[in-house]
Amino acid sequence: MANWRYELNIKDIWKKLESDEIDVKEAGKRIAKVIKESSFFEKERDNDLEIIALDFEYSVDDVETFDSIMESLYNWGDQDLPTQVGMMQRKICWINTFFTEDV
Repeated sequence: MANWRYELNIKDIWKKLESDEIDVKEAGKRIAKVIKESSFFEKERDNDLEIIALDFEYSVDDVETFDSIMESLYNWGDQDLPTQVGMMQRKICWINTFFTEDV
């Protein structure tokens, strides 16, 4: 496990996608919005993240494209940050897609 600087919570979108309430095109648009409205989007001023958001917003037409952009998002979030020796590895952003069923 890592020590994450940020968290991008897209679990509600993921749940709707998994239950076929929305398609990948709509999920992409919603994820782009969450990225752009995140507390860190402007703070990081990261060109890669901006491209990922634009790809989600305008390029998703099928599952393969959606999956490819998700992989880019996961890779962006999984970048190492400077970490003190003996401490848990720091990373940029946890991409939270995990949801639990209501009990």
